[in-house]
Amino acid sequence: MLRYCLFFLLLTSQACFAGQKVLLLNSYHSQYQWTRENIQGIQQELSKHIAEENIFIEFMDSRRFIDDPVHINALASLYRNKYRQVRPDIIISTDDFALDFLLQYRDEIFPDVPVVYNGINFDPSEKLLGKKGYVGILEGEAIAQNLAMIANIHQDSINEIIVLSDKNSLGELFSQEVLKVQKEWKNKKIKITLNNDFSYESLLYQVNNLSQNKAYFITALHKDNQDRYFSYTHDIPILTRYSKAPVYGMWGSPLMGLGIVGGYMNNPKTHGANAGQLAIKILSGETVDSQVQRKALFSPRFDARQLNKFAISQHTLPTNSEFNFIEISLAEKYQSVIYSVLIIIFVLLLIIIILSIQIRKRKIAEGSLAELNNDLEDKIVRRTIALESSNRALLKLNNRMEKLANTDDLTLIPNRRHGHRILDRLNYIDNSEYSIALIDIDHFKQVNDQHGHDFGDQVLQHITQTISQCIRPSDTICRWGGEEFLLIMPDTKIEHAQLTCERIRQIIGSTPMPPLEKVTISTGISNKTLARSNNELLRQADKALYNAKSQGRDICISWQN
Repeated sequence: MLRYCLFFLLLTSQACFAGQKVLLLNSYHSQYQWTRENIQGIQQELSKHIAEENIFIEFMDSRRFIDDPVHINALASLYRNKYRQVRPDIIISTDDFALDFLLQYRDEIFPDVPVVYNGINFDPSEKLLGKKGYVGILEGEAIAQNLAMIANIHQDSINEIIVLSDKNSLGELFSQEVLKVQKEWKNKKIKITLNNDFSYESLLYQVNNLSQNKAYFITALHKDNQDRYFSYTHDIPILTRYSKAPVYGMWGSPLMGLGIVGGYMNNPKTHGANAGQLAIKILSGETVDSQVQRKALFSPRFDARQLNKFAISQHTLPTNSEFNFIEISLAEKYQSVIYSVLIIIFVLLLIIIILSIQIRKRKIAEGSLAELNNDLEDKIVRRTIALESSNRALLKLNNRMEKLANTDDLTLIPNRRHGHRILDRLNYIDNSEYSIALIDIDHFKQVNDQHGHDFGDQVLQHITQTISQCIRPSDTICRWGGEEFLLIMPDTKIEHAQLTCERIRQIIGSTPMPPLEKVTISTGISNKTLARSNNELLRQADKALYNAKSQGRDICISWQN
């Protein structure tokens, strides 16, 4: 009887949510780890009640298009058309950008659809005045908490904490919070400095050369003052590798493991699960108090490797701290071996004692043998420790040499060696069509002769930044040699590669670089379908580049069989 009752309750529960649709509107892209884990937490709760095909997920990619009204209008037009007939029963928004978008467009595109927001850093009460159907959970921030903790950890070793932010709308809100803390700061030994106006290159120089007696704290970085997109997974490891000072943050998933020491950090998956539970309650007809806004928990988390790197004692950290990436000691790793050796030694000693009672003359010989065994075991342990230490040092050195071998020191982009690797990998993929382009700076020798090699280096860095901003995340720009670059474009036909290169040429040619009126480039393009090997593909692009130069330069030419 109990079995049938449980079965009936299960059917009733599923029927309650049958056909209901949920829209997940994400401010950022799924490449951003915080968003990815936050969605996992939401889906974990929704999947218990909502069919998979009734969960719609949209990524607004606002980290790349922050404060871009054209992008916002384009998204509004897209969602207006897409959800004209498929109306969601509830919307779950993640982070500030999506909530601001819904406050502007929900009544037009999704009239009367309730909204559950999460990932909001600042109290939205003022924004929500007069708005109905909005309820959610604050992500909040832990700026003051982190700055106080950093000051406590480094109270005798630093005199300044530099807080990194940017100039976009969200960055400005974080900057205001930093200024509030700065105004109320009572530590006279350590000052707080807000830096929200820098280029990525200048930041790398600062952390590498001007970081004595300092610590860094990251709030939120989307773009630098050169409008360069800031990628956590790519840029943070480089930043922390160059930094001679400890770097802290408060976003757990995007930062932990990338060289950040740690800080009071949040858990996006738990945060998403709470938002999913709230949405299920609303869908089931439960009335939820729209004024209740729970705040996500920020707890102290640290990377044990970085604690060792900066000689930070665990005694200076909060008592409830969580430690990640803890290296297993040799004693723990070889615990069973050590126990076995100790047991063997104990048995041998016992045998020696028994034999000494029976044969006194053998006592000296047995004792000598036991000492010899102990010495041998000690030598084995010392040799094992020495070998393990040497292996770790060699492994770290090999990893560093591998990174240096594949990166151009001047432009910080992949070098020729790495470019060959990418071409070889693409060549092994069946039915993969890709295009390449050899890009050469016109009259670059004259630039060096007339303005010096330092200015020539600036031109190379300027060209690198411009090309990087014009290509897709899947494309790769490599420094091929001197003033020549190789652009690799996977899944790209030659005519589309021509359009991309032409756009790059026009942007570079229209951007003055005093004292030069302009810098121009010539480009040779080829496609895998036109060549039998990568060497032939490179020769074709090189010949096309030669044709571009012979036709007066400042032109893009594609290879034709």
